Amino acid sequence: MNTAKSMSQQMTLGLLLEAEMEIPDNFDRVLTGIEMDSRKIESGDLFIACKGANFDGRDFVREVIEKGAAAVLVEKGELWQKISVENDVPVIPVENLASRISSIAAKFFNRPADHFSLIGITGTNGKTSVCQFFAQSITSLNRICGASGTLGYGIYAEEYAQADAETPGAVPGTTPNPIAVQRIFSEILQKNADTMVMEVSSHGLKQGRVCINEFDIAVFTNLTRDHLDYHNSMRAYGEAKLKLFRGSRLSTAVLNMDDLFSSTILNNLSRQVKSYTYSLNSAQADVHPESIEFKRKGFKLEISSPWGKGALDVGLLGSFNVSNLLAVLTAVMALESQQNDFDFNRVLSKVAAVSPVKGRMELIGDKPVSVVVDYAHTPDALKNALNALHEHFKGKIWCVFGCGGERDKGKRPMMARIAENLADELIVTDDNPRQEASGDIIEQILAGFSNKDKVLVESDRAKAIDFAIVNAAEGDVVLIAGKGHEEYQDVGAKRMMFSDVKQARLSLNQRFAD
Repeated sequence: MNTAKSMSQQMTLGLLLEAEMEIPDNFDRVLTGIEMDSRKIESGDLFIACKGANFDGRDFVREVIEKGAAAVLVEKGELWQKISVENDVPVIPVENLASRISSIAAKFFNRPADHFSLIGITGTNGKTSVCQFFAQSITSLNRICGASGTLGYGIYAEEYAQADAETPGAVPGTTPNPIAVQRIFSEILQKNADTMVMEVSSHGLKQGRVCINEFDIAVFTNLTRDHLDYHNSMRAYGEAKLKLFRGSRLSTAVLNMDDLFSSTILNNLSRQVKSYTYSLNSAQADVHPESIEFKRKGFKLEISSPWGKGALDVGLLGSFNVSNLLAVLTAVMALESQQNDFDFNRVLSKVAAVSPVKGRMELIGDKPVSVVVDYAHTPDALKNALNALHEHFKGKIWCVFGCGGERDKGKRPMMARIAENLADELIVTDDNPRQEASGDIIEQILAGFSNKDKVLVESDRAKAIDFAIVNAAEGDVVLIAGKGHEEYQDVGAKRMMFSDVKQARLSLNQRFAD
């Protein structure tokens, strides 16, 4: 699948906007598509033009008219006060257009989310793992489940496609633009899905890329430092996350009791919303482990829940994945317990059978040196990943990491301090420097170390990974943190092919060649 136009879809402009405004008959048009990206406009499309972070869609109005747009909606402004006509194409100013795009797109695609259970996952860390574990579990329970997030979108167990990430004003990554979201929902529905799970980022919530009134279950993982370059404060960051729990359709909230922000969410929930808490540490939570045993390649749990007690033997690494699994178990139980044939032990066994998500605490190969690739790119995520290795491995811990360019600079020295405290051998390298100088990023990371003499700097990521794997002793473990599943590296204005996983396998195979 891709988010290009994949079906015959038509609607009149007047019908599409009936909830927003009355369109005079002489301005009404038949629409065959809807787009925010001027590059993708085809004849008969509606173009929605509003100001984004990097571009102003209103600058492209004449271009899309020349390409055959049937009508244009523009964010109301000084130059756009009244309906006008250019080359027989109505240009219609709309107040607060950006906040209305999601509902307009949902109407155009005939409200696909009305026809399946929609589960949203939000939080700083764990969104991708929880989303994919949920999709794995629910699929094994004979549901057809769509999933959308950092890894792409599609029906779980089929090949994922990539959502449009280059829409002007959009932040590539977790949550696509609002038109792409509704188009994805429509495509997922055409595949006969009865359930849809999606990662919902703070950017996506603040920018209105999702319609909060469409979610049935909302899951909160945690709130730690990230994206402060965008939100400016933790308070604003938290307020963005809170939006997911204010939807009118929401029936269930699943909350991490180990994170203080869950109390804020609980205090803001509507009375009709049923809340379930989960916790690693507190027996007061609805779902919690009564015992945990860590092994080299996983953990065993004895859990207590409102639906019963039971045991799970799971092939995942780290306490934070215990927490992720508890979130999934709670959400799946909340959904499945509504079915007449609900079987607690069957659900428990399916959740226990989940496999690691690509690039999330992914153990690479089975060699005398263990290598783990993880997406950890925040201070809290790096701390969790390193602590996880202490839980499962006895040898020295090597940590290869960097920080992304053009992102929150304040976390760089923080990540250095965490790595220094929790790892034995330290290698600082490039992550995705983007158009920020690699040397500047590395210097800001180095400022966080108390003893820089213990740190190896190797900006070439492939060489840094290879050095760690070649020099680690048998029984040691190497953590490659920051990029996880990504198969590219953004350097300057170029995107180059590069995979931590592939490089790790190459270095392991070369070192331990028969």
